[in-house]
Amino acid sequence: MAVLKSFVRENPSAVFVRAYPYRSFEAIEADDGFHRGGYEAVAALFTEGEGTHRELLIKPNLTVGVSPELAANPAYHGGITTHPRFIAGLCDGLLERGERCLTVVEGGIGLGVSVYAQTGYFAMMSEVVGEGPGAATREMRGVRLLWASKHRFEDFREDEITWVPVPNGVVHREIPVVTPFRKPGTALINAPTLKTHNLAVTTLCCKALQGMVAQGYKHFCASLSAYDDPRAYPPEVLAHFQADFRERVLHEHARHCAMGLPYWSSNPDPVYGVGRFECWAQRTADMLSAFQPFEEHFLLNVVEGIIGRNGTAFSQGEDVPVGLVVAGINPVHVDAIASLLMGHDPQVIPYLVVARERGLGESDPTRIPVFRLPERTPLTVEELQEMAVPLPVFLHGDASRPLLFRQ
Repeated sequence: MAVLKSFVRENPSAVFVRAYPYRSFEAIEADDGFHRGGYEAVAALFTEGEGTHRELLIKPNLTVGVSPELAANPAYHGGITTHPRFIAGLCDGLLERGERCLTVVEGGIGLGVSVYAQTGYFAMMSEVVGEGPGAATREMRGVRLLWASKHRFEDFREDEITWVPVPNGVVHREIPVVTPFRKPGTALINAPTLKTHNLAVTTLCCKALQGMVAQGYKHFCASLSAYDDPRAYPPEVLAHFQADFRERVLHEHARHCAMGLPYWSSNPDPVYGVGRFECWAQRTADMLSAFQPFEEHFLLNVVEGIIGRNGTAFSQGEDVPVGLVVAGINPVHVDAIASLLMGHDPQVIPYLVVARERGLGESDPTRIPVFRLPERTPLTVEELQEMAVPLPVFLHGDASRPLLFRQ
C-alpha cells in the first residue's frame, strides 16, 4: 500500500510546494500538466510500504456543476473544479505504490453523479492505462467513483451518517458527516482546486470539508438571520447547534471588528448587523475541530493549482495558468500557504483568522515550515511571494472591484 514518506510523516505541520513553468494553457496541455502534477506529487510524498488494509478516499472539489454554456466557452479550462487528469495522476501514482482500493468521492450539494459526466470523471475512469497484457481501465485496476450526497437529509439511512462531536464549537455541537467519510478502515486525501470565493476569499482544503456534511446542515454560507427561518432550519436541525450560537457569533463579530480586520463588517446581515464572514468562518472552524487531530483524519491535503481561478469560484472569473501543487497534512497550513501563493495575506483571511484563534494551525506563513518539491529544500516567505500568481477575489460577488485580500 502507499504510505507517506518518513520526511512527510515526521513534519505534520509542513507544507510542500511543487512549481511548474506553465504560463499558458497550451503548455499545460502539451505536457499533460494536470496528470503530471498529481502523479509527481505522489512520487515525491509517498512510497510503497506495509499497513492494514483500507479504503483510500480521494475527495476532489466538484461541488458545483459546469453549465453547457461555460463548458463551451473556449476561455474556460476547468478551473471551477478539480481537474480529472490531476485525480488520474494521483490514482496512477498510488496504484503503482501498491494501493488496491481507491474511491474517488464527492458529496456536494446533491447534484448527483451527473457532475461526474459534466466534468470528465467518467472518461477518466474508463481510460485504458498501460500497454500490453497489463493494460486496463482505472476502474478495472481498483478505482471506483462514488457520489456521497443526497437531496434531503431524510433520504440518508441511519448508517450513512456519523454524528461527530465538535469540541468547543461556536455554532455546532455536532456535525453529520456522510459515509464513507469518517468510516472506520478508510483514509482520506483531500484534493481541492486553487480558486477564490466570493465569501471565503480562498476556497481550498478547509472549505472543501463542507462536501462531507449531510444536506440540511452543509450550507455554511448562510447569513445569521437565515437560521431564524424554520422552513430552512427546523428545530430538529437547530437541536444540533449550540443553544446560544447567535449570541456567540455576535460576540465574536464584535471582537473581530474591534481588531480592525479588513472588510470584517462588510455585507452585514439585515437583522443582526453581522458581517457575512463571521458565521461562515466559525462554522468552518467547527468542522475543522471535528477532524482533530488532523494526522488521524487526513492522509494528505493536496491543492491542484496547475491552473487557478479568480473571481467568485463560480461562473464569474477567469482561469489562469499557475503551475503549482501545494500539499501537507494540516489543511489550515496548506490553505495559508496556497492563499499566499494566490497573492492574498493569510493572516487576515477570515476562516484562517478563526482557525488560528481556535488553535487549529498557524496563519502566519513565517511560522509554517515550507519545502520545495522534489528537492525538499526550505522555502522562505520571500521566495514564496516571488512564486505567487495573483488571483483577485470578487468579494461578495462584486466584479467591479477585484481585490487581493490584504491588511
